[in-house]
Amino acid sequence: MKKKNKFLIFFILIFLITLTISLKYAYSFFVSKVSEENKTETSVSSKKLGLIFNDKTKLDVPSLEPGQIVVKEFEVVSDSDDPLKYNIKFVNISNSYKEDVVYRLYKDGKKVIDNTRLPETSEYNYIYNNVTINPKEKHEYILEIEYLIYEDKLQVRDYSNEFKGTLEIDTEEYSAPKCVISGVPTNWANSAELIVNKDEDNDNVYSWDNNNYSKEKAKIIQENGTYTAYVKNKFGLVENCSVTISKIDTTNPSTPVITNSSSGNWTNANVILTASSSDFESGLNRIEYSYDEKSWSTKWGTAMSDNKVTGTWTTNMNNTVYIRAVDNAGNVSLQTTTSIKIDKTAPTLSLVTGSYDKTNSNTIVSSSQFGASGGNVSCVNASRSNSAVSKISDIATLGVNSITCTATSNSGMKTTKTSNITINATLTYGNGLNYTENSTLSGNNIILNNGGVQFGPYYNTNKGCYRVTYYGNNLNSNPALAIGNSGNLNYRAYTNSTGVFYTLSNASYTSTQVSFKMSVPSDVNRVEISAYNLTQTQVTISSAKIEYIGTSC
Repeated sequence: MKKKNKFLIFFILIFLITLTISLKYAYSFFVSKVSEENKTETSVSSKKLGLIFNDKTKLDVPSLEPGQIVVKEFEVVSDSDDPLKYNIKFVNISNSYKEDVVYRLYKDGKKVIDNTRLPETSEYNYIYNNVTINPKEKHEYILEIEYLIYEDKLQVRDYSNEFKGTLEIDTEEYSAPKCVISGVPTNWANSAELIVNKDEDNDNVYSWDNNNYSKEKAKIIQENGTYTAYVKNKFGLVENCSVTISKIDTTNPSTPVITNSSSGNWTNANVILTASSSDFESGLNRIEYSYDEKSWSTKWGTAMSDNKVTGTWTTNMNNTVYIRAVDNAGNVSLQTTTSIKIDKTAPTLSLVTGSYDKTNSNTIVSSSQFGASGGNVSCVNASRSNSAVSKISDIATLGVNSITCTATSNSGMKTTKTSNITINATLTYGNGLNYTENSTLSGNNIILNNGGVQFGPYYNTNKGCYRVTYYGNNLNSNPALAIGNSGNLNYRAYTNSTGVFYTLSNASYTSTQVSFKMSVPSDVNRVEISAYNLTQTQVTISSAKIEYIGTSC
């Protein structure tokens, strides 16, 4: 019995030694494999002993034609006494094929991955994860790569395309990636930036359509709806999360409707503007105005109520006002405009006054000034039925005329002034020549010799005191002109057809002129000045004039 026990112990030792040598040789042979050009390299990357990766065939994918399929077989064997988990991945990937080339993976005769696009060029890509293998169990795999054929699509072989990579396994444990979307607007906005896993920095890739993955986490949205983000970790596991957006408004408010109390015309009153708009999504936030389309204000004077605001402008101004509406999402309406034209400045006005010859062409208004709105001046003769006049020569009535002028601005401001303007009488000499105040003969002499000098007839003329002046030579030596002598200058005042002679009084003589005063009674409507019974030689008169002095002599 003892002999048999010794033999059994020896046999077990021999078996253990032989098994150890075999395992060591198998592992050394496995790790010594190298890749071939244009073929996939297979290797083992395991953190736990007892997991064996057997590469049964090499994968050669230098260039594919539409419809061609390339197959690679391999197996994973567990030599462990414990259940293990492993992952299958491609590493050191170089891929120039497009989406027409896909792969399928079969495990123990069962398809576990179907028609998935080959991973893009990258450092690694996990294709099948978290696979459980029991002690002494073997998993047989078939990897198919196919260039799909489409009947409705022209496909041309590109000989430069290739796929290179190494197929590996590892036992790294993994968990599903987290997926959290931030940036969901809680207040109204016209756009939003959604960000998935905002503060996370790792090897994950992201997509908003579960197709195109990249490191980009953000998505700008301008529509309400439900948005889904996808997060893929390095093991190929995808997690998704969704948010529903309901606070996006991209529609502009309606163009404001404006009511202007002055209709945009000049006024001297305050201008009241009322603006209204509407917005049926986020709602109206404000209505604002600007004078330059750069600086905008909401200082209307009243708060917005029922989507309407009202403002009052009180000072002089001449501005175009631009008005727009803004909703709660920040959308801005089209602009509308109106004009504010306020001129409360009273015009200034100055008029001429004094005595003038009837033919004087000077204007009655000597100066006028208006505010920003501009304006005009009109004058009437109150002594002649308020007839319109603008120049002195327009005044038809001899004597004193009451002239009233009014300056009116285009905003309605007015200034009125009155001036007394005297129009001197016209002198009519016996030879038929007529002269007015300050007139001078031109080479003609009037011979006052039993002839007459008449001024008038005139009507509606001021009654009172006038001065009659004759200009000539040696007037002070002619006794015929002396008052009371046989030869006299007289005047006759007519009431209707009856004339009464009056003597020119208060004579004043020089060697070149003689002046007299005459008083015209209130009932006189025509006056004549005449010379008669002259006993001396003729007197030469060069010119004459008559002036209104006042109500009495």
